[in-house]
Amino acid sequence: MAKKKKTTTKTSNTKGSSNVFTFFKNNQTQAVIGLFLLVFAIVLFLSFVSYLLNWQEDQSQLAQFDERAIPVKNWMGKIGASLGEFFIYKGFGVASLYFAYLVFLTGISVLMKRGKRRLFNSWFWGVLSVIWASIT
Repeated sequence: MAKKKKTTTKTSNTKGSSNVFTFFKNNQTQAVIGLFLLVFAIVLFLSFVSYLLNWQEDQSQLAQFDERAIPVKNWMGKIGASLGEFFIYKGFGVASLYFAYLVFLTGISVLMKRGKRRLFNSWFWGVLSVIWASIT
């Protein structure tokens, strides 16, 4: 007599949040996030350097942010001038350049799949350095 085959149904105990985690563990997603962080770090750096060079001219133009006809001298346009205004003038000063470095380091770390402990250590000491540099 032949044995009966048991059919089992797989119950999924997965929650909605596990789908998010699998999405972020995907290699393509990590590559896109890493490249986005690298590009954003370059935009931050160029915005900050350009703001340091042209802050007098751009500061008066930021009040009219929505006017397309009013030009700004920041290399990244009005968004770059706004980023520079927020981070450098209203925020941490020249020490804000270190944020661009930290974002760049994070993008490299995501692309190269390096350890999170080392990245956390860099962010901790970086933010602490930015705070101390802005206070002094």
